[in-house]
Amino acid sequence: MKLTTRKIRAMLAVVGVLVLVCLAYAQQEQRGQTSYMQVDIKETFASIMARMTKAKPAIEKEHTDLLNARYDLAGVYCGSAPCFTPIRQKSFDFIEIEK
Repeated sequence: MKLTTRKIRAMLAVVGVLVLVCLAYAQQEQRGQTSYMQVDIKETFASIMARMTKAKPAIEKEHTDLLNARYDLAGVYCGSAPCFTPIRQKSFDFIEIEK
C-alpha cells in the first residue's frame, strides 16, 4: 500500500486532533490538595479591610522584633534618611551547635 502525501497529512491531522482532545480531557480532572488559596471571597471588602487594618500593628511589631533580634540596626537611619552603613548580623552565642 502506497502512502501519499494527502493520506499522511490526514493521519497527522487525526492524530493531532486526538492528542488535543486527550489534553483537554486531562485538564478537566480534579486535583488533590494544592497550596493555592481559592479565590472565593465570602466577606465584603470593607470587612476584610477593617480586619487587616486592625491586625497590621501587631504584624509590624512582630516583624520589627524579629529584625531587632537578628540584626544590629543601630545607626542605620540618620534622621529621616537612611545611612549607608552596613547592617551587622548579631552573633548567636546562645545557640549551641552539636558536632
